[in-house]
Amino acid sequence: MKRILFVLSLIGIVTISCEKSPKDEILFTDIIPDKKIQSVDHFIYFTNPFKVCTIPIPNDSAITYLIDMDYDDDDDFKITVSHFDEGYSHEHCVVYTFYIMLDAISPNESIATKPLKFNDIINDQNEWSEHLYLYVDNSMGYPPSADFTDCYIGIKVLNNYGYIKVSKLNNNGIIVEEYAINKTENADIICGQKE
Repeated sequence: MKRILFVLSLIGIVTISCEKSPKDEILFTDIIPDKKIQSVDHFIYFTNPFKVCTIPIPNDSAITYLIDMDYDDDDDFKITVSHFDEGYSHEHCVVYTFYIMLDAISPNESIATKPLKFNDIINDQNEWSEHLYLYVDNSMGYPPSADFTDCYIGIKVLNNYGYIKVSKLNNNGIIVEEYAINKTENADIICGQKE
């Protein structure tokens, strides 16, 4: 009798230890061709008595790109690439502010507060926000207050984690290359994971 109980206990332990966690269900989208978003076509330069001034063409511009991460017909995130005229500087040049920003569209969505690298893990350990400024600069000659290189942006839709892969483009631009979301609730995703 003891031997039967021991065997049954052993079978129970082996069965419990062999149970698998839910398999990752990655919904991956490779954007072909990559989506290029720029607010500036080109720059013109003119010289006043104080400085060479740079003027973006067009003068003011805002372009948005919407992403539906989980293909539920509701857009989840919005990328905005914009620049605008802030008036004249003390050097008699028009000051322009340039920015690239990612916004969560609904309260159920969040964005990791820092750009990530290939193989970084996205989960509840990340810090989350509704907005992420990837690039902010004015034409005053100071370094940008926010900048990025090729990176991944961690995202969260309800209880699902994902990423958007982007790279920098000249003339206040961004390239959206791919994105993915793990449809398995509360499961991590690794930057670059496709399956």
